Amino acid sequence: MTPELIGILSVGAALFVGLGGLILSVTARFNARIDRLEDRFVALEARMDARFESLETRIDTLSERVARVEGVIEGLFAGMNGRRAAGDKEAAA
Repeated sequence: MTPELIGILSVGAALFVGLGGLILSVTARFNARIDRLEDRFVALEARMDARFESLETRIDTLSERVARVEGVIEGLFAGMNGRRAAGDKEAAA
């Protein structure tokens, strides 16, 4: 081998090793950023789950209240219809 070829091969090997190190470095940084983003998404998902649970609790409470109001309204209508029916019977007699 000639000294020129040895020089070319050594420069090529150095560039190859340097490029490999650069690729590993970029890959490590990329993976670290992906991990941080994944952690943020997990935290966001936890906050969203907590809010949805809170909303479900509020909806359940409101559903119970609406059911009670519906019962009161039905009772009032039944009472009003009963009074009318009794009043109609007295008017007919």
